[in-house]
Amino acid sequence: MTDTTNNQRLSIKLMADWGTGPLWVSEGGGIADPYDVDEITDVVALSAQLLDAVAAWDQRFQATYNPTVPQESGFATLEEQAHFNIEGRQLARQLKAEVPHGVEVLYGAFGDDEYEVIAARGQAGDPAGAVVACEQLLADRLRVLGPDHRDTLTTRNNLAHWRGQAGDVVGAVVDFEQVLADCLRVLGPDDSATFTTRSNLAGSRGKTGDVAGAVTGFEQLLTDYLRVLGPDHPDTLTIRNNLAHWRGEAGDVAGAVTGFEQLLTDYLRVLGPDHPDTLTIRNNLADWRGQAGDVVGAVVDFEQLLVDCLRVLGPDHRDTLATRDNLADWRKRAESP
Repeated sequence: MTDTTNNQRLSIKLMADWGTGPLWVSEGGGIADPYDVDEITDVVALSAQLLDAVAAWDQRFQATYNPTVPQESGFATLEEQAHFNIEGRQLARQLKAEVPHGVEVLYGAFGDDEYEVIAARGQAGDPAGAVVACEQLLADRLRVLGPDHRDTLTTRNNLAHWRGQAGDVVGAVVDFEQVLADCLRVLGPDDSATFTTRSNLAGSRGKTGDVAGAVTGFEQLLTDYLRVLGPDHPDTLTIRNNLAHWRGEAGDVAGAVTGFEQLLTDYLRVLGPDHPDTLTIRNNLADWRGQAGDVVGAVVDFEQLLVDCLRVLGPDHRDTLATRDNLADWRKRAESP
């Protein structure tokens, strides 16, 4: 264990990079060395909960590496990248809360900070402002990079997303349809950005009321994800989650329950019981069980889920708080005559 009381100031920087550990340690301003999650405890004591969360965060980043075309490595959209960096900053704050006094904690953002500001604005409750900012960013992308550059297409995708979040869901569908046509022309049908745009388009169609179109879109997309990425890829599992949801919205509530039950089995096998995505699937399954009429089963599921959220995520995590709200809601329904 490093003695942090000496004159050699200890600094830990949480920063993702391909093929290295995510925790960069330096002493006295010297060169930082990367540490894996299982090595950092030789430097400073950290909770198992935080270590697991950092490991899952870093695993998600490592999965973005493209060994065939390394220069195309990275997140499919700037929105995904922004979410990754937002979570990274949250983890860095948790890290700062756990290290001894005097240890400096830093965060190294990955990629394009310009869109992160836009995403943070939208998530703070100003989606209309995010639309305006995205429009301005798109104008710059078009001027500097041209219409067919990957980053320009990504910005158009993000603009469509925030347009929908701002209430113009029909406009978002139109935008996604146009972006998809260009992604297919420029990047091809099996590119990750094309897949992401198809997923966004299917979800937006569902939000306009075209739930049958959403189901069809996700069914077709799942076939391609299975072919290109395989059954156990995190993105394939996500598409199955979306498909189960929209099947339920289309009236096939029993099919949604079955879909989430099967999906939970695979999440447990692939990611393990304590992964945040596994906990999310359990939340979705509990909710659809309740909607299928098994209100008591929903209450039991949410009670068990809350115990695990408290253990894995802590009492103040947004998913723990959401689980509390869901449990309270289904308990109220169970008590209604």
